Amino acid sequence: MAAEGYIKLHRKITQWGWYKDATVARMFIHLLLTANHKPNIWRGITIQQGQLVTSYRHLAEELDISVDSAHRAVKKLKASGEITAEPNAKFTIITLNNYILYQGSRTQTERKPNDDRTSAESNKKYNITSNIISKNEKNEKKAISPSADENSAGGWKSRRDF
Repeated sequence: MAAEGYIKLHRKITQWGWYKDATVARMFIHLLLTANHKPNIWRGITIQQGQLVTSYRHLAEELDISVDSAHRAVKKLKASGEITAEPNAKFTIITLNNYILYQGSRTQTERKPNDDRTSAESNKKYNITSNIISKNEKNEKKAISPSADENSAGGWKSRRDF
């Protein structure tokens, strides 16, 4: 388990059916915290984003609960469709079914403010703003400079004429 980074946790979790069941809610948050945030290879098996390799005994130790409590909490999360579990003789691969929905894609959660897309979007906004400013400056210059027709009449164009 990597102890770096963060997870997203929406306030709507307080309306979730298992929120008031302390063991199940804690188990779910623990699974969110320990699931892979990017694919990894473990013992020749690819563990995808939103999955983790564990056991009921290991979960029980990490959460300081009994193995039976860990098993019941996982069983409830499976029954409600929050997770799927693929048991093996030595370990279980748990998949958080809506991990991307909860956490966003890797590119969304790890995007740096100065990456190409953000810069391109900023440049596009800047160019649009620059074009508007340039057009306004041109109009202002026209507003304060005499026009050829009005030179003959000796007048200046006012802003109201535009």
